[in-house]
Amino acid sequence: MKTWRAVLAIVGGTFVEAIRNRLLLLSALFALVLVGLSVSAASVSIGEQSRLIVDVGLAAASALGSAIALALSVSSFAGELRRRTAYAVLARPVSRWVFVLGKYLGVVLAMALLVALMVLATAAVVWLYGDSVPAALWGSLWLTLVEMAVVVAVGTLFSTLATPMLAAAYAGGVVLAGNLAADLRDLALELAKKGEGGAPLVEWGYYLLPDLQKLSLRTQAANDLPVSLEYLALGSAYGAAYATAALVLAMWVFTRRRSV
Repeated sequence: MKTWRAVLAIVGGTFVEAIRNRLLLLSALFALVLVGLSVSAASVSIGEQSRLIVDVGLAAASALGSAIALALSVSSFAGELRRRTAYAVLARPVSRWVFVLGKYLGVVLAMALLVALMVLATAAVVWLYGDSVPAALWGSLWLTLVEMAVVVAVGTLFSTLATPMLAAAYAGGVVLAGNLAADLRDLALELAKKGEGGAPLVEWGYYLLPDLQKLSLRTQAANDLPVSLEYLALGSAYGAAYATAALVLAMWVFTRRRSV
């Protein structure tokens, strides 16, 4: 019971810190961008406004959300270690894995709020144009939340391994490569067909990276295409498995560290 109270305390502190620092301001800026986009979309042929708004809105939610998720995960973890503010928590009878879990969940909770605001703003602009909100938009909201959980887990993992600057660079590289992971898989298949020796290495690279395209429904939402529950379930399971693996590894690394 004491362990989970400690986790909840760290989650709450991390969430409040994230909200105070960046998230509300960025949400307001995102809403302003959507308003500007809606004005620009007025010049597009009838029927294209909502498609453009949904496509750009979801792309911004994913890209901006990933950038903020990395910044928050690195600053709230590696930043606290560098500034030694984490010592106040770790000096108490709190296990290191509890600290990692609390930090992770706090950032994920903050990102859930931010992404929800972004997607709701997108839906509001579509509604103001008099169009119906695509059902796939809500599925996209869910998978974007799963994507943020994966990105925060990657940022947390590298924060346990490197300095804040290096952690941000490494995690950013992994997330960027994760958006291109499907191309890496296709390359591995092409190399295998040609009998090239590098095919297994490329294939292993694909499996190690998070395939973030599996968590994207931009095309379906923008074109109001149906999304099966099976697709949502498989995407959710994949994201949960990857995030859990990265988080458990982060806990293990931080627990094994000789110094904070």
